[in-house]
Amino acid sequence: MKGARVLGLLLLAVLCACTHESNQDIAVVQIHGRACPNCAEHLTIWRSGAISELTWHGLSGQNARVAGDAIDSLPLDELRQANPPPPFVGPATFASIVVSYRDGRYQQVPVPVDPGMFAGTRRLSQWMNTFAFEATEVLMKDRWRVLADAFRRGSFRAISLEARGCYGWCPIYLATFNSNGTATLHARGPRCDMRAKAIVRFRRVLDAVRSGHAATLRPAYPIQAVDTFGARITLTTAHQVFISDGPDSTSWGPEFLATESRLDQIVRDTKWSPPLDIPRCSGAPQKLRG
Repeated sequence: MKGARVLGLLLLAVLCACTHESNQDIAVVQIHGRACPNCAEHLTIWRSGAISELTWHGLSGQNARVAGDAIDSLPLDELRQANPPPPFVGPATFASIVVSYRDGRYQQVPVPVDPGMFAGTRRLSQWMNTFAFEATEVLMKDRWRVLADAFRRGSFRAISLEARGCYGWCPIYLATFNSNGTATLHARGPRCDMRAKAIVRFRRVLDAVRSGHAATLRPAYPIQAVDTFGARITLTTAHQVFISDGPDSTSWGPEFLATESRLDQIVRDTKWSPPLDIPRCSGAPQKLRG
């Protein structure tokens, strides 16, 4: 009983100490989860101006203005008063903010992605939406700028989609569409290993990926589940190759899903020579084809 009382007093002391922390005492802020459609999912913002993404491909950048604005404008009053979300709310509607102070203390709270979900965290949600995107833009601006310019100029040499299968009957193929109108397809599976060619109007492919917002594709998407369908999209210009790796379809952003779906539809609509039955090649039972 005495030990529990001491522990309670220690926790109360730590909580009281945290209430006196100011924005100037913040060393690092992290945002875990997707705060906006094109935002990175695991961002770290340092007071030094460094911004990084805590994923296996490890993007990093430097922008003292964005980092300073993010840390100085974080609404600590709402952060301290934020309550855990109700149990009926799905995790996809929340992200998490972790604030680390110079003295080693930290706070972590779940924050609704939608600023209108809870009145008590409206400013926190708005802050998270704004600075998750600005931090992502610091990491991605060069890639986004070059891709946007390539779409504007129409300077792509080739666009490819690799369907990487799953534990089941998902397709496995590599389709490449070249700017001269030629296309190749290599389909593999338990029942085939075939190559085919076709003529595909490149403008159709460009329009498909543009409408899928492929200019905002990320270099890689995280793995959150195993045995799920995966894909890889490659955009090739005269001087650079941009790969977007999505090994787990459950973590794709809307831009990857839309681009992959449009390219896959072109693959299925194309008359390949020799003809290829992609569902059959993937091993799908007869009743699942078509």
